[in-house]
Amino acid sequence: MERGSKGQSGADIFARACDGDPAALAELLQTHTPMLCAELRSKIPDRWRALLTVEDVLQETYTDAFLSIRGFVSRGDGAFDGWLRKLAQNNLLEAIRALEADKRGGGKRPLSLSVGNDVHTGLMNVLLPAATQTTP
Repeated sequence: MERGSKGQSGADIFARACDGDPAALAELLQTHTPMLCAELRSKIPDRWRALLTVEDVLQETYTDAFLSIRGFVSRGDGAFDGWLRKLAQNNLLEAIRALEADKRGGGKRPLSLSVGNDVHTGLMNVLLPAATQTTP
């Protein structure tokens, strides 16, 4: 059986992680990072690569794993892998939906507010016309 960094078996680390040991869960997640990176990298659409990174999705996934590991129920070999992949897939889909949502500006390009080296002037040029309009 595989040994962890402190000479513990993979089963020991897994059991400690499921019992809520953050160091054990961190070690367990670290072993799954290369697999998740490869899967996520291939699934991020090209049009969103500038705004969404694998690291963004992993951060959400690992946060979810830390928050919900105590509720994880193993259903045999590969259950943890499947659970972690599903968390990552759900987080990726959620991030893509947020980027594509019209009400959140999906499909629109970010507005550049810089005028030369002065960001404040650009911001004022955008805000002042709106501030001088009257409302009913």
